[in-house]
Amino acid sequence: MDKIVIIGAGVAGINAATKLIDNGYPGELITIIDKGNDPYNRLPEEVMTGMLGAGGWSDGKLTYHTSIGGQLSKYCGEEKAMELMDQVIKNFTRFHPKPEEIFMSDPQEEPEFIKPYFGLRMFPVWHIGSNYLHLIACKWYEYLLSKGVNFMWNTEVTDINFDNNEIEFKTN
Repeated sequence: MDKIVIIGAGVAGINAATKLIDNGYPGELITIIDKGNDPYNRLPEEVMTGMLGAGGWSDGKLTYHTSIGGQLSKYCGEEKAMELMDQVIKNFTRFHPKPEEIFMSDPQEEPEFIKPYFGLRMFPVWHIGSNYLHLIACKWYEYLLSKGVNFMWNTEVTDINFDNNEIEFKTN
């Protein structure tokens, strides 16, 4: 089997590694490089780098639709993109210390007078809970470590040479 390098320990990178592990890929062959810190050493002001990235270090809400940011459906189609989003929610639930507290707000329940007045496009939002993000990050990190995944923290990728399968990086 080939070695896999994932650049960025944000929500996408961590979910990619988890998907590989859950499907039997050996964790020892996976390396995740991130220019931030692991969840135990990540500071509150480090909002753009580190374990779970900006998406997992914010207000604890995951917007749930392909129409809001990203290009995922462009590459794999709407149905597959939504399926992958379901898997992200399942992983946040899986590593949540109190999964029963996760809920999805239904935009249909918003008052009708608000929608047309502001021209809002309403989409479901999963409320994970900002007070649980650090615990989720730690539990998820420990899971990946237990499966043999290698992490390179405080390391910034500066270049990728696909012809030679080489990665250039610098440590912070």
